[in-house]
Amino acid sequence: MLFKTISWWLLGKGDYSRFDQNLWRSHTNQDHLPQAVKVAKCKTKAQRNLLGQRSGIRHYSILLYLDYFDIIRFCTIDAMQNLFLGTAKKMFHLWNDMKFFFPSQLKDIEDRIKPLEVPDDIGRLPTQISSNLGSYTAEQWKDWTLIYTIYCLKGILLEDHFRCWETFVLDCKYFCHLAISKPT
Repeated sequence: MLFKTISWWLLGKGDYSRFDQNLWRSHTNQDHLPQAVKVAKCKTKAQRNLLGQRSGIRHYSILLYLDYFDIIRFCTIDAMQNLFLGTAKKMFHLWNDMKFFFPSQLKDIEDRIKPLEVPDDIGRLPTQISSNLGSYTAEQWKDWTLIYTIYCLKGILLEDHFRCWETFVLDCKYFCHLAISKPT
């Protein structure tokens, strides 16, 4: 799967509402280097931050000049911080703030979680989602995302949000493998 990221400079800071994948841009190693060089040449932290917000590139490394080094393919994603405490938590709170979840739907989610039997090595989620509004530990966010959400959110989230979330969950499962290889 190609790594795709949303073009944040097109969507505006913090705008998670656009799920049209045609607006997403694939990043390549060739695109990354000139942008990283621009970041390195910034004179002030404010310039660096502004360029980083627009391009998504915040750091420069001499490794970018190595022929065999591909920053896009070789990047490491901190799954717990980025995917689970970051994106999954943000989306849950965003959906709640945007009133995608009515109190009755949060109760439906709770009712779907209660009867699920999960192996002992997978932690149980707090059963009162409506009262704690997803204030989970990192491990609970991981379990919520990878195990529970596809089942619990089906029919509750709007279809386009659910499809995008489903793609996110499948990508999270891919990223959580101990080793990732390029598909043939």
